[in-house]
Parts: sequence; structure tokens; C-alpha cells
Amino acid sequence: MMKNIFRLSFLLFSFIFISCNKFENNQNSSVINNNDTLSLKENSVIFISPSPKEIEKLKKKHKDDFYTIADDANFYFANATEYLDSLKKKSLNYHEDIIMSYKNGTELKIIPKYKNPWYVVFYKSGTYKIVDLLNFKEEYISFF
Repeated sequence: MMKNIFRLSFLLFSFIFISCNKFENNQNSSVINNNDTLSLKENSVIFISPSPKEIEKLKKKHKDDFYTIADDANFYFANATEYLDSLKKKSLNYHEDIIMSYKNGTELKIIPKYKNPWYVVFYKSGTYKIVDLLNFKEEYISFF
């Protein structure tokens, strides 16, 4: 019981942290945010996490395993943000219900959702890559 309370507290703190960072990071000139659409313009690292509604679905689907999954995701998220901080690079944080788009020439492209509820999108000069949090550092180095 105590373990579940700790995990729930940690999860709640993480989502509050992400939500607070979301507002701060939206001031970045690399994106234009129209409510539910994120239009990428410059090099960006976007962390995607489940929305509160999606979290409820995941809890029902995975039961007690949800907290282990969320704890692992938060661990890898913390490692990734620590790595970016060491490089003095900024990132964006959004829930999975955001629509991400970018222009490739005159064409507007939509970045598809990923199978995993927690993931990262790298964007650079009209190209993107969706990666798991697990391999963040290696993927970041190879993409940027």
C-alpha cells in the first residue's frame, strides 16, 4: 500500500513538473502552438507523455503494473532531461493528444503517434525521428 502511495505521489509530481515546464517551454520561438497543434519550425526535442485520460486507460489495462511502467518511464525521462541539461539544450513537454506538424517545402506533414505512451520526437530541418526514452542519448547524438 505504501509503495503504491509513493509511486502515485511520484507520478503526480512528475506530471505537475511536466505541465509547469510545458508553459515555460512554449515561449520558445521554435514552435507555434494553436491549442492542440504544435507546428515545428526549428530544431526541437519534444517529450510526449500520456494525458490524464490516457493514464486512466493505462491503469485499467495494466492494473498494478502501470505504476512500474510509469516509474520506469519517469526514470528514463529524468536521465534524458539531465543529459539535455548537461548540453544546455531546451526541450518541450506535451501530452500524447497534441498534433505535431511541420512544413516540408510547401507541404504540411503530420508526425504520427508512437505505439508507446512515453516517447520523444526529434525534429530538425524538415525531418523527424520518434524514439523510445530508453535509448535517448545514443539517438540524440546520431540525429543531431
